[in-house]
Amino acid sequence: SDLQLEGALHAIRRHGAIANGARAGFFLGDGAGVGKGRQVSAVIFDSIARGRGRHLWFSVSPDLVVDARRDLTAIGCHVPVLDGCKSLDAAAQKAFGGDTRSRAVLFSTYATLVSAAGARAQNRLDQLVAWCGGAAFSGCLVFDEAHKAKNFDAKKEDASTKVSRAVKLLQSKLPLARVVYASATGVSEITNMAYAERLGLWGPGTPFADFKAFAATLEKRGVGALELLALELKSSGAYVSRGLAWTRCEFEGMHCPLGAAQRRDYDVMAAWWRALHRALDYALKRTNAKGGTARSRFWGAQLRFFKEVQTACKVPFVVSKAKDALAAGQSVVVGLQSTGEAGLRDVMAEAKKRAGDSAPGLVAAAKSAARKFVVDFFPVAEQVGDDDTGDAPDEATIRRLLATDKGGPPTDAQVRQYQAARYEALARRGLPFQDLVDLKAAILERVEGLPVPPSPLDDLIEQLGGPGAVAEMTGRACRVVRGHRGGYKYDARFDAADDGAANLKEREQFQKGKKHVAIISDAASTGVSLHAACGSGAAGRRRLHITLELAWSADKAIQQLGRSHRSNQESAPIYALLSTDLGGEARFASAVAKRLASLGALTKGDRRAASGQDLSGFDLDTKHGRTALQEVARACRDPRPGQVAPGVDVDADG
Repeated sequence: SDLQLEGALHAIRRHGAIANGARAGFFLGDGAGVGKGRQVSAVIFDSIARGRGRHLWFSVSPDLVVDARRDLTAIGCHVPVLDGCKSLDAAAQKAFGGDTRSRAVLFSTYATLVSAAGARAQNRLDQLVAWCGGAAFSGCLVFDEAHKAKNFDAKKEDASTKVSRAVKLLQSKLPLARVVYASATGVSEITNMAYAERLGLWGPGTPFADFKAFAATLEKRGVGALELLALELKSSGAYVSRGLAWTRCEFEGMHCPLGAAQRRDYDVMAAWWRALHRALDYALKRTNAKGGTARSRFWGAQLRFFKEVQTACKVPFVVSKAKDALAAGQSVVVGLQSTGEAGLRDVMAEAKKRAGDSAPGLVAAAKSAARKFVVDFFPVAEQVGDDDTGDAPDEATIRRLLATDKGGPPTDAQVRQYQAARYEALARRGLPFQDLVDLKAAILERVEGLPVPPSPLDDLIEQLGGPGAVAEMTGRACRVVRGHRGGYKYDARFDAADDGAANLKEREQFQKGKKHVAIISDAASTGVSLHAACGSGAAGRRRLHITLELAWSADKAIQQLGRSHRSNQESAPIYALLSTDLGGEARFASAVAKRLASLGALTKGDRRAASGQDLSGFDLDTKHGRTALQEVARACRDPRPGQVAPGVDVDADG
């Protein structure tokens, strides 16, 4: 389209500038579904036509090589697309000197970029640089889904992710490469911009010496400064960020309160965690443990537990809405983040089950995670400090330890008492306390009786017709499904030969209309098209996109919403944003809403633009929200009549 051609022309013009020995880069920040792949292909095609034959294209998944080939072919660019560095390894084995093709696009993933090259002396990054021809390389260097390189810590580079460091290093090794950053969510906050060093915002010749100074200046000035930054980049030709209109999309905020039974079950689970917290404090003191790791793991395990429980509580509501949509001739896309595979593997390993064996039923992954925390981090034996030599101190040392200014030196009886206690402690060192062993056993026994709902992913698939009717696009390898005879089976999602193609096959079946329900997780939330594409087998079925589980970050939320709203679609989707009446979920929604405002400011120059609607109502981090939090904390500390809601007892021990 003309709009896509405009983006390609901006990038080509930008690449003509060289400053301080490095070629200027271009940021293609168009929203999901606009057609960034076509624009990247056009930039590569232009370079090939001008005699630059070799190009690098990085993305997040090897499955997306199919889309890259499709986009290049669609604009008439019929060059070989090499599938990862393994193609280079194969070429090196077949012909001395490696790959000899003068024109090719090497498609690779960020995971490959940071991996080792087996027994080879060079790593993958050096192998790619060598294939390009070294520092003189002037072809295209495309970072598709560039947000994967966002976690770079300018203050402490060692704390940065391997991907972010590799992306920066690759740019430094190829200073004349024509860099294109492509992502709908490239910068959700200013500290995530470190990888985009070719935009010319910091360094020699700019007002900022380095990225650290640049980020510190803009962070002080809030969202307004981010909006001005986006406008500045666009006016300089370094950045475009167009988005599909949301005019035909429908947004429905669906409130699904917990039923009476779900509330009772939730209270039982909350009471168990409160009891575990008290028991853990007692055990840590009893065993003389420091407790830093155990306490941090406790809060992390509790957070993940209740996040999965609240997601599972929405399943009956989602199933009802999905069946209504199917009856109305629509197709359903359900978005979640986690699959519960780790908990499923633990349960099956404990039961000594392998793929293909029978299963007792659907697994509650949250229960498995709670049990694993107790087994791994609940102490029952006395802990020994790093400075403990294992020997009892001599009498002179004991007298020095027990001496006080007021009481003077200790008596002989006090010294003997201290020695006896010390010898007893040394004798017990490493031995479990029987009362703690019994307490741990009681806690584990009570875990088994918790009314934890089954994992939402498996539960959804079963209630919506099973694997034959539901297209699952996730990263997990195994699942529990109902067999032909009514029992459950621990089943592999794909054979070893099909590894990497399972999600492609599921997507194809959904797009052709052979399956009318698709469930996508975080692993399949980038670059996948699930819209009502014109000419596809399911073009006439409007999409109902249900957000079952809210993403942890704004960029993931936008990426997932973009799967069903794309260019060349026959109808725009209906978005159903689900929320329960649990306060914890409101806190998550608040954090994401705030990030969405920041993302919209950076990408569109408008804090409301990222999601197509104003989500400020979800943001609790406001003046009124902070005042409310202060009032709650004050009421809990010093409750007075009329300050506490009816039925709430702040003195209750749970």
